[in-house]
Order: sequence, then structure tokens, then C-alpha cells
Amino acid sequence: MRWKLIRSVYGALAALTLTSTGCGAAQDANNTSSHDMGETAPATRGLDAAAMEQVFNRAENLPNIRSLIVMRGGEELVARRFHGGAALDDTVNIKSASKSVIAALVGIAIYRGIFDGVDQPILTELSSHAPREADPRLSRLTIGNLLSMQAGLERTSGDNYGRWVSSPNWVRYALSRPFVEEPGGAMLYSTGSTHLLSAMLTEASGRST
Repeated sequence: MRWKLIRSVYGALAALTLTSTGCGAAQDANNTSSHDMGETAPATRGLDAAAMEQVFNRAENLPNIRSLIVMRGGEELVARRFHGGAALDDTVNIKSASKSVIAALVGIAIYRGIFDGVDQPILTELSSHAPREADPRLSRLTIGNLLSMQAGLERTSGDNYGRWVSSPNWVRYALSRPFVEEPGGAMLYSTGSTHLLSAMLTEASGRST
């Protein structure tokens, strides 16, 4: 479980590196050419210009990529947008990249002692949202199960997404789903699992995610 958490946090850091919208000299990087990415260019110090150009050329051939931003130490080094993507300083819907952000926040919460660890049962924070006469397996669900998408609960993604987001209480609805796998069993991609982690963070810290 500990290594799954570490991998999740590292994945979050990678996602944040590639999706953050920054400001500064590289913000208008849609017009960046290979000549702008030389080793001595202020926006690319320390980067291999040829390797970066290769990365951006490959990204341009992927039709679903709208932008690519490379950052180091919180500083934007080089960026470019593709295929009519939004301006690099616009906010955009990053959809499931949010899962990596939440995983990073959970790791921080464990480090700061807000959570006990990945083996902490989720009902320590969400018991008030649990359904009456809940399946006994619900009490065995842990933070780690949610992080690894191994809750075992019926998914709230895919064909089930509309019913979930139309419900009056997203946390209660996700917790009330029937078990279709055992906790810690098969991986079931479910946005509800990430939402439950967000709710736990809010309950435990007193701060909205």
C-alpha cells in the first residue's frame, strides 16, 4: 500500500508539471520555434534543446494534446499549445488529472498527520454519510483502496456517471453503491472514489479541497 501511495504522488507531480498554467516569458510560447529553445535561451536553461524539440514535435502529432508546459522548481521553462488549444494562461477542465492532484493532497495529509496512513478506514471520516444497514465490507474500505481504485463498489463513472452527479449527495450516493468486487480486489475506475477522498480531506482538515 505504501508503494502504491508513493507512485500516486509521483504521478501527481508529473501531471502537475505537464498541466500547470504558468505566467512569465514563456506564456506566449505558441509561437516558440526550435531556435527559441537553444541551450542559452533564458526560458530553457538546463534543458537539452534538441530533446525538447523532439518532445514537442511528438506532442504535435497527438491529436488530443492541446498544450505542453515544462516547469522546474515552480518556474515555467518552455511551453507550446497545439491544435487550437486554449491560451496557456486560460483555465481549462483537466478532468481526470484531478485524481492525481487529490492523490498528492492525500500524501501531504498523511505526512502532516491529518490521516493515519493508507490503511485508515474511510468511515473514520465519512460514517455520517454511510447508508443505514450498510454492507459490512464498507467498514473495511481504506484510503489505499480508494487511491488504487480497488474499492469494489459499483463504479460511478461511465454509464453510471449521470445518475451519480444527478444525486443530491455525491458522497452518500458513492458509499451506497453495491459491492461488485471485494475491497482490494479488481481495479474499477471510478470518479466517486476520488470524490470520497476529497470529502475525507475536507472532513479531516476542516478545509475545502
